Amino acid sequence: MRLSSSLRRPLIVAVLPAALLLAACGGSSSTGSSGSGSSASSSTATSTGASAGASTATSASPTPTFAVGPGPTPTVTGAFDTNPTITLPADTPSKNLVVKTLIQGNGPTVKAGDLLVADYVGEVWKASTKAFDSSFARGVPAAFPIGTGQVIPGWDKGLVGVKVGSRVVLVIPPAAGYGSAGQSSAGITGTDTLVFVVDVLGHYDGSGRAHGTATNASLAGLPTVTGAVDAAPKVTVPAETAPPTKARAIVLVKGDGPPVKKKSLVIAQYVAVGWDNTAVADTWSANLPGGLSVGMGGTTTNFDPLIGLPVGSRVLLLLPAPSGQDPTTTSIAAVIDIVANVQSKSA
Repeated sequence: MRLSSSLRRPLIVAVLPAALLLAACGGSSSTGSSGSGSSASSSTATSTGASAGASTATSASPTPTFAVGPGPTPTVTGAFDTNPTITLPADTPSKNLVVKTLIQGNGPTVKAGDLLVADYVGEVWKASTKAFDSSFARGVPAAFPIGTGQVIPGWDKGLVGVKVGSRVVLVIPPAAGYGSAGQSSAGITGTDTLVFVVDVLGHYDGSGRAHGTATNASLAGLPTVTGAVDAAPKVTVPAETAPPTKARAIVLVKGDGPPVKKKSLVIAQYVAVGWDNTAVADTWSANLPGGLSVGMGGTTTNFDPLIGLPVGSRVLLLLPAPSGQDPTTTSIAAVIDIVANVQSKSA
């Protein structure tokens, strides 16, 4: 189970938010091999408000079969990791899933089961249309598992095998999207063909760990944390522990990487429990980190206390209960290992 963007129990879903890309939403540094994360490496010089863009939401009908093949594609202009301009042709879109690499990256290859980090924009193939979702507009990349059935088939089929640093256009027929049900929350009907431009910024597997120096911070009167830095931690809230009244981060291990930036995506391994020790979220069990948006600009998130902390840190994050809810059960204690930090070029 993964945390919602607000880290509140009522909003817990199967995976982290990746803007419109998921119904249920990856490393040591943001550069390097796929095992420790990869930053965008292009051959050119150059949320998180969750909705429903490429989600496998339950409103979608069973996925029909589809073929990957030729078909018309839009004209796309703009540099890598900048908001593209999309111009649709007058042609009728193909019933095939059309995958076209516009910029060939020279980074590592994305594998099925990785956490893919990308900037993207999605539109419906119509004469006059606006983006129904865009990470470029939010200014923070999205992160989601790829090739595992957690996004629509067109994403899983079209993005596995792509090299980091690539810009890819996907033309997705209904059969590779939402089928005849469409996705009404995004204004997508059951007959709409979708167009996505995706800039692949990185990918992560489950090998990332905290790395740095233990701080010996006192946890007197606070939840306890056990476990080696290179392994999954356990967090326990002792009976009678006073719940927090404001968000608070206690650094247990000070990382030796660069500081987390505002308006960025933190790639993290984490485990979280309610104040009654009910399990809330755990990326370790799936051996795949998640993405946490911080410093969104005008919006405060529960993960903003991570801003300025160095990559590699292990942090105990305490979050108060939502207004009107019982703090003895719905306050949250989470141990977060910051394994990478990714920022859009436009941030």
